Amino acid sequence: MSFLLLHGWQNRRPTGHWQHWLATELRAAGHEVVHPQLPDPDEPVLDVWLTELSTHVKAAAHSPAPQDRDSAHPVTPPDREPVSPTGPWDRKPDGSAVSLDPGSELTVIAHSLSCLLWLHAAARGRVPVRAGRVLLVAPPSPSITASHREIAGFAPPTVPTGQISTSTPFVTATQLAAAATKTHLVAADNDPYCPGGAATIYGEPLGIPTTVLPGQAHLDMDAGYGPWPAILNWSLTGAPLESR
Repeated sequence: MSFLLLHGWQNRRPTGHWQHWLATELRAAGHEVVHPQLPDPDEPVLDVWLTELSTHVKAAAHSPAPQDRDSAHPVTPPDREPVSPTGPWDRKPDGSAVSLDPGSELTVIAHSLSCLLWLHAAARGRVPVRAGRVLLVAPPSPSITASHREIAGFAPPTVPTGQISTSTPFVTATQLAAAATKTHLVAADNDPYCPGGAATIYGEPLGIPTTVLPGQAHLDMDAGYGPWPAILNWSLTGAPLESR
């Protein structure tokens, strides 16, 4: 299987973070893992991160064998032709992404701000190869995102109450299905970066199945999320997600 791990705001992939631990464990099990450093993590630009996402999805979905790719830009192995940025697999006539056999084995695991990155990418048709599974871990709320100048551009539009609109969501179920066969959300019920709860703000209006972990805050290093055996088990077997 191939995995793409996407970090959040101000994250430079520290060794103590569960995503770094997960990447190490998955590689040890013989799987392909792409865990890139996204540009300017302190002041990210949505359009730049969208371009990076497209590049890394393509690289991960078309990887022929396990590689150790932690660099900001994936390196094409010398025995392999580069992936064409406009290959026939990119789009169906309706603009949706085409699922390839390699893509069906791709799992994308996004944390925090990269959850919003994925939702924007799905809404804009910027996912070039349909993933098999996507896990969105602890997305920040639109109001919290908009309150920080550095990441305000990632905030999804909301209705006046601050919730995602159930009548005209900024990303639709059809767009999410075009980006990935299965999308799942996991978050805590006391995340300080998502007051109101991710299930209420994102899961219910967008129709994303959600696992709520009681009392686990932002599911980050401050909450004790270094090694996280349950997410490794989910990655390999699809087992239900649990707290660390």
